[in-house]
Amino acid sequence: MSESNREKFNDLIAQIMSKLIDACPMPRGLGAADFGLPVGHVDPQSEYYVETLEESFLNACIRWLRDEELIRGSSEFVVTGHGLEVFDSLPDCLNRH
Repeated sequence: MSESNREKFNDLIAQIMSKLIDACPMPRGLGAADFGLPVGHVDPQSEYYVETLEESFLNACIRWLRDEELIRGSSEFVVTGHGLEVFDSLPDCLNRH
C-alpha cells in the first residue's frame, strides 16, 4: 500500500526539523541522501541537474518550511525561534515563565 502525500509530508517535515533542531544553532545542508531518498543526476546532453520525484518533494517541503518561517537559509538551513517553539524544542533559558 502506498503512502499518502499527507503521510509523506508529515514524515519528511518531522525528519527535516529533527535534523535541524539537533544541529541548532549551526546551519546544515539538507539533501536527498540525508533522508535515504534517491538522488538525481546530471543529464549528459543538457548538463542540467535532474531531480528524482522524491528529491523534488523534499525540496518542496524545505521551501514550505522556509515560507512558513520555521527554518531559514538557502543552501544550508537553521531552525528559527518560531520553529523551535512549534516543535517544543525551545531551550529552557528562552522559555517565558
